[in-house]
Amino acid sequence: MVDTPTLSHYINGSTVAGASTRTSPVYNPATGAVAKNVRLASTTDIGTAVAAALSAFPGGVTPRRPSARPSCSGFVNCSMSGAMTWPTS
Repeated sequence: MVDTPTLSHYINGSTVAGASTRTSPVYNPATGAVAKNVRLASTTDIGTAVAAALSAFPGGVTPRRPSARPSCSGFVNCSMSGAMTWPTS
């Protein structure tokens, strides 16, 4: 029997085994064979990862602006970048 490698978590720049011993198989899509196993995160692991992510941005995270296309009336042209320009003619 072949020993299948197990992937750990990558948290705060380091490989971490995690608190849980549960794993899930990762299949090779070409062959259907189990290529590796991946550790499933526990709530403790998730808390550790979130704390590390938050400490990476001490000033806080600025939410992204929605990329919804602006509504434009007939006399205003909208470019693909979302900037609105007045017609020149």
